[in-house]
Amino acid sequence: MADIAISAAQVKALREASGMGMMECKKALLACDGDFDSAQDWLRVKSGAKADKVASRQASEGKIAFASHNGVGVLVEVSCETDFVARDENIAAFASAVANAVAAVGSIPNDINTLPLANGQNAEEMRQNMVMKLGENISIRNVKAISTSNSTTDSNIAAYIHSGDKIAAMCTINGDIELGRDICMHIAAMQPRYLNTESVPENVIARERDVFTQQAVESGKSAEMAEKIVAGKLNKHLAEITLMQQPFVKDTEQTIAQVLKKADASITAFELLIVGAAS
Repeated sequence: MADIAISAAQVKALREASGMGMMECKKALLACDGDFDSAQDWLRVKSGAKADKVASRQASEGKIAFASHNGVGVLVEVSCETDFVARDENIAAFASAVANAVAAVGSIPNDINTLPLANGQNAEEMRQNMVMKLGENISIRNVKAISTSNSTTDSNIAAYIHSGDKIAAMCTINGDIELGRDICMHIAAMQPRYLNTESVPENVIARERDVFTQQAVESGKSAEMAEKIVAGKLNKHLAEITLMQQPFVKDTEQTIAQVLKKADASITAFELLIVGAAS
């Protein structure tokens, strides 16, 4: 263990990310020479805790808007300082104006600030007007877009925005648009990170396998038993983070993949946006 200084801010950040106590977090950071990701894994090995506990933690206020045009779907998050301002109709109007402009262009511009809006202003000009009018720091925090261009001619863009406009999801679905909306509602509720197991990056799988292996070793399991435990935990984890393997919220007896197969439909892409969450 290196002789390093661990700041209170580092400990606080790890505590918020892991849900563990302050002392455990400091011990983890010391054991991992201050490396945040390694400290998270160290805590998981020692406690069996899951990763990404704050994937949906709302760290700020704001509003999300959705727009679609010619096979392009767009979600825009506009952030502000307080929930009071987030509820102001001007924030919703700003988010909607940006979303519609991006959808009309067909892709996210390199500089969102110069994006021309329907009201004759560009995005930065309207943002500055919002700041002057509402007296808070307001920004376009996140923009996500999907397109049906790589899908079939029957492809639709479905969307769902949860009450309060703080959680939203959209997807491209080859099939019934209402089913797509139901699945977007599922995405907003269950927050999958990937479409299917094939789309999970190998480094993500390797990291989880390493953590599960260390957990099995520390519990004193034999090599043969540890291998089976790791395989089971990894499969369970992949089922939790991939949309296709998750049980459908409206019928938990079926996975999303089974629901889509029964409806002769398919989903090619999805996006999830949560106010304040890491992108």
